[in-house]
Amino acid sequence: FTSADLVSAKSAADRESKLATEIAKLTTALKEEKQASVNAAATVKKLREEMAELAKLEKFKTETEILRESLKRARASLVKAEKRAEDAASLVVRLEESEKLREKLAAQAAEMAQREAEAARIAKLPPRLEAAAPENPPVQDATPEELCKSAVECEKNHRPSVALWFYRYAMQLYPQEAAPAEGAARLLLDYGENKTAEDCAAAARAAGADSLNLIVLHGRALNRQGEWSKAYLVLEPVRLKGENHEFSLELAIACAGAGRIELAKSGFDALLKQAGERKEAQLAYAYFAKDKLKDRAAAEKAYQSYRKLGGAPEPELDGEFAAPPEEETLAFLASAAAEAEAAADWESAAWFHLRRLDIRRDSAEFAARGAFDLYRAGRYAACAETLMMNQPSEAGMLLLAAARFRLGDFAAATEAAAEYLKNVRSGHAPAPAVWPELAAEAVKLEDNDTTQRAARAVRRAVEAATANPKGEIKK
Repeated sequence: FTSADLVSAKSAADRESKLATEIAKLTTALKEEKQASVNAAATVKKLREEMAELAKLEKFKTETEILRESLKRARASLVKAEKRAEDAASLVVRLEESEKLREKLAAQAAEMAQREAEAARIAKLPPRLEAAAPENPPVQDATPEELCKSAVECEKNHRPSVALWFYRYAMQLYPQEAAPAEGAARLLLDYGENKTAEDCAAAARAAGADSLNLIVLHGRALNRQGEWSKAYLVLEPVRLKGENHEFSLELAIACAGAGRIELAKSGFDALLKQAGERKEAQLAYAYFAKDKLKDRAAAEKAYQSYRKLGGAPEPELDGEFAAPPEEETLAFLASAAAEAEAAADWESAAWFHLRRLDIRRDSAEFAARGAFDLYRAGRYAACAETLMMNQPSEAGMLLLAAARFRLGDFAAATEAAAEYLKNVRSGHAPAPAVWPELAAEAVKLEDNDTTQRAARAVRRAVEAATANPKGEIKK
């Protein structure tokens, strides 16, 4: 080989080497392109997957919005349904109340119809009381007093017909005597023979018999027949000549029925002040306040007072003004306590008053009354405990001083009496009347300084109480 050949061969080798290098570079670039293509395909695939997922999310978002709207509508529907349910429940309650009212009105209507039918039936009956001669007629010269006494004996022996015969026989023999006519009219009124009683009283008065009681019975017979104007004419002329509670009651009823409202009102006001404990007066005023004055509160108060005084239920008023069961119970217990006190059964009376206290725990009056009866039963510790455990009162303060004194606790008795006197002198407490046992205790003390101080304190309390006769501890 020549040098030129060698140079040529070396140049060829260099070109081949460069070509190989280029080929290697191209091969590497191709591989990289292929890898980039693969990576791009993977990226495209991943993007497509993400786009698909995004589409799913968009769809889910749309469905969520739809569900949210549906839930909102459902909640609104639920609120409306609950409101309709409340309205329906309220309507059911009103319907039940209406049904009860309808049943009550129907019952009252049926009762009224029954009463009207009964009244019509009774009107057709013969007189319920007719005179019947006794088996042994009285002697011819029997005095009116003897005949009336025989009539009263017959009444006690449940022989009203024979009693009526004696009264009428005495009226025939002694027409100017008022007592036989009074007895006959009263007996006839008791049996509902109002017209016959009126005729009896009128005939006796026409014959010269005259007395306030006979006039009262005459007016009562007219009032019960609804002849109020006639009753007023019978009663009014003798109003200033003398009157009693019975007369005042019948005159007030007559004024009310005859439309003399102001006179009736003033009459009832005076009567209730003087004889408010009479159940007949309370019942008459209840009707007057309801029918004439249109004062429901006054009518209700009067009717409940009438019931508390032991009056029987009045169908016309009971449904409207009947006291709650609790009031009925309190009235019964008060009546039972009064009966026990009248029989000097202090233990029973205290028990009844304390049962009233169980119903009305805040009543200082019930506590004082129960404690007072315990005191009178000799149960001084129980008396003091009752007063200390319940609402205080002026009467209770004085009673506590007495109970402490009875128990020999003179220091406590002194303190209680001083507290009572402090309230009395400051005008914060009235001075109630004192029971005799306490006044006697004030002078039965042992001769020592402690008991003397207690004696002086209790005696001062006694003197302060007795100085005001108007204050009372109600029994």
